[in-house]
Amino acid sequence: MTGNSGFRIGLGVSDIDFVANFSSGYKAPTFNDLYWPNSGNPNLKPEESTSFEVGLEGRHDWGQWMLRAYHTNIDNLIAWAPDNKGIWHPQNVNKAQIDGIEGEISTQIYTWNIALNGDVLSPKDRVTNERLSDRAQLHLGVDISREFFDRLNLGSSLVVAGDRLDGSTKLHGSVVWDMRAAYQVNNNWTVKGKLNNLLNDQYQSNRGFNTADRNFFVSVNYKY
Repeated sequence: MTGNSGFRIGLGVSDIDFVANFSSGYKAPTFNDLYWPNSGNPNLKPEESTSFEVGLEGRHDWGQWMLRAYHTNIDNLIAWAPDNKGIWHPQNVNKAQIDGIEGEISTQIYTWNIALNGDVLSPKDRVTNERLSDRAQLHLGVDISREFFDRLNLGSSLVVAGDRLDGSTKLHGSVVWDMRAAYQVNNNWTVKGKLNNLLNDQYQSNRGFNTADRNFFVSVNYKY
């Protein structure tokens, strides 16, 4: 059974609100989880979760911000991990818990749009007290953009992620810097370009699967 409820209360101080939310969730195993050849686990149980979060949100002339703390309990979390032969299988983590703090802030400085966000979390198995796989404990991001001459938009983003566990293997964190541009030729035509992973950071989200090196693409869009 799933559902959610929450409330928001204005604190009467410079457009600052107190917010609280409670939700419950249910996630059935996918077909691949159950029956992927040589890896699936037909005995998997569905995930059930409850989550509670509280925080503050502010809206001001100079921008807006948000700061929240959350607590999530998951029963029978479905997690893939390799066996001693390196073959991946899904299994249930009986009791999982994720606690975290997240924040966002956005503003405009000299016509530049600036957005910052961050997330610090503690994912663990409540039975063994060990850290859960495939979850970085730190995420930080910044995005900057500006429009020129009502036609040209330039932007850049930087995303930092902490290390994560992949089974018993620790994968190092990543720093990914992207740049983008879009030029509206007229009401119909737009030319876009993007340079990804400018620093050419060599990292893996999953062991044995490399992410893309530095790359770029250019596209031309037509709109009726």
